[in-house]
This record gives sequence, structure tokens and C-alpha cells, in this order.
Amino acid sequence: MHKIKKRLDIIPNGRYISDMNKERKISLIKEITVLFAEKGYESLGVSLIAEKCGISKPTLYYYFESKENLLISIVEYYGSILRKELHFELAEDGEDIVTLVDRFLKFTYNNPEYFRLYLSLIFTPHKNRAYQIIKTEAETIQQIVETILCKYKRTSTNIPLLAVSLIGQMNSFATIILNGYLPYSNDLAKQVVKLFTYGADNYE
Repeated sequence: MHKIKKRLDIIPNGRYISDMNKERKISLIKEITVLFAEKGYESLGVSLIAEKCGISKPTLYYYFESKENLLISIVEYYGSILRKELHFELAEDGEDIVTLVDRFLKFTYNNPEYFRLYLSLIFTPHKNRAYQIIKTEAETIQQIVETILCKYKRTSTNIPLLAVSLIGQMNSFATIILNGYLPYSNDLAKQVVKLFTYGADNYE
């Protein structure tokens, strides 16, 4: 009986592995995200990833068809969580931008390894496939930000430029928090929005 269980772990198939397939895949996604954040996506091969996770290459290939598919799975998993956080019912009191920033900062605070990986891929050469994968997620975030900004700005305003500016500030403050220069708090989002709205010269 012990041999059968071990065999199913090496070459996953059958009922034993399928019952925990989703849970195990998510566990691997989280574990490998940490590896990519620490070592870099490009520097890790499939063999080393499997070794670090304590599994065989066939097991890794069962859950992820390739290294590229692995990255896609990571982006889809964390991206779906972030998109869910950023999709909320728009209010009428002008607090939506604060809510947006707060939810973004809270997500990055709770998922630091993914955020570090995300930023590292954003700054990779654009010809790399990894950049193309993360670019799609970045564009989705920008669309969400533009939708919220459109509600409060006149149609003549350059909304895409404003969205890029706000996202840049959110990324900067998220990095500052992760590096320990500022603690995360619910009030921080209000300060970020004040800085975005009035600029450094008029910020109090």
C-alpha cells in the first residue's frame, strides 16, 4: 500500500492525487512564488524548482506543463485575488480612490513575495515572454484604476496618464512598506491620495 501511494506522488494520476489536486497546486504556487521572488524567474530551471520543492520533475510537470505555464498560474492565482479586491461597488462620496489605494497596499502587504516578483518582471526586457505575461496583468490593473478615476475627472483629462501616475505612487508606497520604512495602516491610503491629488508642494 505504501508503494502505491509513493508511485502516485511521483507520477500523479488516479483518485488519490486528484482529490487534493487543487490544494496541492495552490501550495506549490505559493512556494514557487517565494523562490522566484528570492532567486529570480530567469535564474531557476525546472530541475532546481522541483528540487527546492521536494518533488520530482514529473510531479511538477503534472501540475504545470512548463516553466512558462507555472508563471502564468502564479499570475492568474494572485491576479484573481487582487482583481477581486479592486472590484467594488462605486460610492458617491469620492472615497473610491482611497478604497482602491488601501486595498492595493493591503494586498501587497499580505502578499510580499508576489509583489516583489511582479515588480521584477515589469522591469525585465520587453522581448521576454515573462514580461508579456505580467504585462497583461498590469494592463488589467490600469483599466480598473482608469474606471475609478473617470468617475471624478472631467472627460478632457488625460485619464490614462493619471492612472499610470497613481499606480506608480501605489507601487512606490507598497515598496516602502515592504522594505520596512513605513508601517501599513488604514490611514496611509488617505495620505497617498492627498499626495497624488495636491502634489508635494501643496501637501500638508
